[in-house]
Amino acid sequence: MYRLNDSTSTWTPSSSGLTDTVVEALMFRDSVLIAGTNASGVFRSLDSGATWSTTNNPETSAQRVFTFAATDSLLFAGAEGGIYVSNDNGVNWSLRNNGLSWTYIEGLAFIGDTLFACSGSGGGVYRSTNSGELWTECNTGLTNWFVNSIVAFPPKLFAGSQNGLFVSTDRGDSWRRSDSSFSGENVFALFVDGDEMLVSTASGVYRIAVNLMPTLVEGTTPPLPGDFRIFPNYPNPFNPSTTLAYDLPEAANVRLIVYDILGREVAVFDEGRKMAGRHVRAITGRGWPSGVYVVRLQVGNRRADVKIVLTR
Repeated sequence: MYRLNDSTSTWTPSSSGLTDTVVEALMFRDSVLIAGTNASGVFRSLDSGATWSTTNNPETSAQRVFTFAATDSLLFAGAEGGIYVSNDNGVNWSLRNNGLSWTYIEGLAFIGDTLFACSGSGGGVYRSTNSGELWTECNTGLTNWFVNSIVAFPPKLFAGSQNGLFVSTDRGDSWRRSDSSFSGENVFALFVDGDEMLVSTASGVYRIAVNLMPTLVEGTTPPLPGDFRIFPNYPNPFNPSTTLAYDLPEAANVRLIVYDILGREVAVFDEGRKMAGRHVRAITGRGWPSGVYVVRLQVGNRRADVKIVLTR
């Protein structure tokens, strides 16, 4: 564990009393810093991480703890042995696994009073409406049940699986693949930052404007765009990734190309036949120098450009 000194912008070790220094999860709640470790359960710090102490529950003492979530009165921990709850800010814990067929819990998220849990070992997503007293599976539409992460962007709920990103708009009753950009990707972690979501995959970390993301509903025909168009990227300026969208009123052969300010081709992000509809693309500038770039959407003899700015 390391702590950042704001005045000097330096990191210093902060592991006194922390007998397991492989930390998987952190939460700051009611002036207490709570850490979930790789093999020794939960630790608490009352002095912003300067010193640490173990909790009182022998059940969690040898657990790998992946994640935390909280209400005003309860703290939840997702661990390799299931879901634990504390009503005294992590001092004591009790197990709440009723209804869980898979207990390797890597993610927790709330929408209102409904708590969702996900299992990266193949159990998919579970839901509880009574603070974890009873869990039910909610995997309808999930084509991959190895769900590594789950995050809420109400009313949407996103699940990152070993085969792409899925979304639910009905509190887990049904799921659909969210974005073709991540189809086939192993999505390790999700994080919501304002109106954006960070998506961590095997190929890198992407920043996505959530409201731009289409929901690909299998078996239905969404309204088609009325015209060929490319939208400004967001965020802009960016570092290291940004998101843009483009509309195709009909299926077409597409090239999405990035040029530097001198007109030299830097990268091609889309190339080939694309279906009619809106397409969202994550653009990463890893390895590029700072500066202005042009993203060009080429469809036959038509083209449209947007300028993007990479800052380091």
